Amino acid sequence: MQPVESAADWTAPEQAFRALQQAVVSLHARGKRTYIQGVKPEVQRRNDGFDERALGYESFGALVRAAERAGWVTTRRVDGQVELAVPDADGLAAVPSRAPARVRKDMWDALVNWDPERRHFYDRETGAVLPADQLEGAVPEQAPTGAIPAPARYVELPGLTQEEQRAWATEFVDAHANHRLAPFLKDALQRPEEPLKAFFRLVRFDPALHSRWKEERRMRVGERAAAWADEHDLNVDLWGSKPAAITTPPMYQGHADAAPSETALYRQAIHQAVDRMPLQELLALRIPIGYLRDTGL
Repeated sequence: MQPVESAADWTAPEQAFRALQQAVVSLHARGKRTYIQGVKPEVQRRNDGFDERALGYESFGALVRAAERAGWVTTRRVDGQVELAVPDADGLAAVPSRAPARVRKDMWDALVNWDPERRHFYDRETGAVLPADQLEGAVPEQAPTGAIPAPARYVELPGLTQEEQRAWATEFVDAHANHRLAPFLKDALQRPEEPLKAFFRLVRFDPALHSRWKEERRMRVGERAAAWADEHDLNVDLWGSKPAAITTPPMYQGHADAAPSETALYRQAIHQAVDRMPLQELLALRIPIGYLRDTGL
C-alpha cells in the first residue's frame, strides 16, 4: 500500500491526528490489536516521512495524548498496555475485538508445521487441506522460484519456518520487555536447539502472558493464511463454520486466573522428559518402589 500522503508537508497537528485515526481504523479493520507501540509503525507505513517531533511533540505518546484531548482517538489500559480506539458517532470508543478467531484446524496444523519434509496441500475439489501422503495421484513438485504453475487440483500450503515463528516470538518478548519472564523467554529463543519448544514451555508459566501470546499467534497465522489465499486467487473458507477452539492445557483447567503450581510445572516437565528417553535411560531412573505399585510391573 502506498503512503496516503507525504508527512513532510504537514503544517497543522490535525493532519497528524487524522493520520493517527486512519491508522487505528486500518489496524482494527484487519483484525489487529491497536496497542500504541504497533500504531506508530502503521502511521509511518501509511505516511512517508512521518515524525511527530517535526510537529512539536516530544514523543509519539505526546501526540496520542493531544489527539485524544482533541477527540480524534480514545485510549484505555489493557494488561498494562495503552490501546487506542476511534470514537463513534456518539462519542463512545469503538473497542477492537478482544481475540481473533483461529483459522480452521487443518490449515492451522499445516501452517504452524515447520518441518519441510511434511508438505500439505489444499484440495480445490473438496476444500480440505491434506498431507502429501493422502493426495490422490503423484505429489505435485515444488515450482521453481519465479515460475507460474498451471492451475491444478492441489495447491501447496507452505508451513511457516521455524525462523519466522521465532521472529514472531522475539517481537512478542520485545513488546513485553518489562515482564518478569522476558529475560528467560529471550534466553530460550536464543538456544541453538529447539528454541520455540523452550519458549512455548516457559510462556505458560504466566497464564495472562500465555493468553496474549496465543492471541498474537492466532492473528499472525490468520494473516498468513489470508495472504496465501489471495496469492493463489482462492475463495477459501479460512475459518470454517465453527473455528476450531484452542483447548486449555490441563495444567490451567479450573479457575481462569489460577496460576499453575510449581509442583504441576515440574511434573509436566518431567513427563515430557520421560517421554523422550530411550529404554536404557528409563531403566536408570531412580523411582521409589511405592510409585510402581499397581502398575503391573
